[in-house]
Amino acid sequence: MAALRTACWSYGAAEFGISQADARKRKAEAIEELMELARAKNDLAALSWTLASLGQMLVSSEPAKAESMLQEALELNTALDDPETEAFIMITLASLAVNRGAYGDAGSFLERVITLGEKSSDARMVTGAIRLQGYMEKERCAYRRARARLEKARSLADGRRSVYEARAASQFLVELYVDSGEWDSLADEIARAIPGTRDYGDWLSTNQVEMISRLLAAQRNRYVEAAEGLTELVTAFVRKGTEDPSPGYRWAGLGLEILAICLSAAGRTQDAARVFGAAQTMTARDAMGVSPSIRLRWERVARDAGLGPFETCIDEGRAATASQAIELAEAFELEISGLRFAPQPL
Repeated sequence: MAALRTACWSYGAAEFGISQADARKRKAEAIEELMELARAKNDLAALSWTLASLGQMLVSSEPAKAESMLQEALELNTALDDPETEAFIMITLASLAVNRGAYGDAGSFLERVITLGEKSSDARMVTGAIRLQGYMEKERCAYRRARARLEKARSLADGRRSVYEARAASQFLVELYVDSGEWDSLADEIARAIPGTRDYGDWLSTNQVEMISRLLAAQRNRYVEAAEGLTELVTAFVRKGTEDPSPGYRWAGLGLEILAICLSAAGRTQDAARVFGAAQTMTARDAMGVSPSIRLRWERVARDAGLGPFETCIDEGRAATASQAIELAEAFELEISGLRFAPQPL
């Protein structure tokens, strides 16, 4: 049982030459085997942990099943007085609550985690909870509070020399600046992230950093640079989304938004509107859902790109499947280099 639990953690790291999809499959198998043993031996501590671990894996793909498992784990853990497993369950329940927009519930779960972490002097618990608090504030458009919490989480992680936790906070800051349109801050975050992108595939991976670099190029009126190779990136994130919906589809949707910005700058507003509609549908495939923050970003993109009068074209784009969205992106990406762009104010 100890070996299986170690295997669960190891496959979760996925840092030893196998694909994330293969690692995820092997982790699930190890958890299932450990769960069978725990039930057979009536080991409630192991059973609670395995239920929580499998629930965490299903947050993106099967949220209802994940919540059921987490609640069962929490009930078992009540009699065990195991603060570490309780915090694990609570922070996963908080993630589920944030995904469905139940921010009050998420806040209560996270306050409980912070209390548990402070009582047990577990800085990792506290850091993780503060980081998720920051993400929750970002999703509800409270950007100032979000930034404060995320910077605090990163500072705590840096103090503990936890590269993983620091990069997780950095990714949430990146997503905050994308949604709020703070381009200088976004550029600073990406410059900070670049040195470690090849070492860490979970937070601010090479493809994520590349996508943000394309967004910054579009915002600086370098449209050909922004669009070149964009379809390949979108396709990679769609492929990732089929394995784990969150956050693959969300990043694929962002790639389509970038293409829409480029097309609008070339005067191809109707085409931009269709691509923008496809971007919205792609993002909505993500299990994390379409938050108020993303909707606010879409309002800004539509306004700046002049897409308001073309709602019919946006609706046409929204009807696109994932494969159709990729075909749409590929067709327009090939045209970008030959389009003329009106001079933009600096």
